[in-house]
Amino acid sequence: MNHHVLQIVVGIILSLMISGCATVYRSPGSELLKPSEMAVINKSSIHSDIVITTLNGKRRGPLDIIERCELSPGEHSITVALHKDGYTGGEITRWFQAQAGQEYVINAVIDTVAMKWGIAIVDKNLGQRVDYEKPIDTQVSP
Repeated sequence: MNHHVLQIVVGIILSLMISGCATVYRSPGSELLKPSEMAVINKSSIHSDIVITTLNGKRRGPLDIIERCELSPGEHSITVALHKDGYTGGEITRWFQAQAGQEYVINAVIDTVAMKWGIAIVDKNLGQRVDYEKPIDTQVSP
């Protein structure tokens, strides 16, 4: 096989592997749960510029391509960045109590006047915001 053709084939295979295999993150323990026993958090399709950078205080692989996180019930932290021209704020961390069987979505909250942004974690079924902040001295990594 021609060396150039081999490079193209390998590139296509790697692209398919990355796009198909790395879109779901499963927290420790969630892989054993039935769908009704786990919580799911998705990035907003409206705000595709949101990038998940950290879950529960730890960077976990190529999180910038994760679209869905399957989590065990309980408290979780999620840190995101916004990659959109003109907006400041670095990374933002919020906590929420994941409930079994619930689905959550991360929405960007954008202040176009101040050119700042934040996030809201919303219970998709109830339409209610569920995230909260913690003072720095109470932030404990599991």
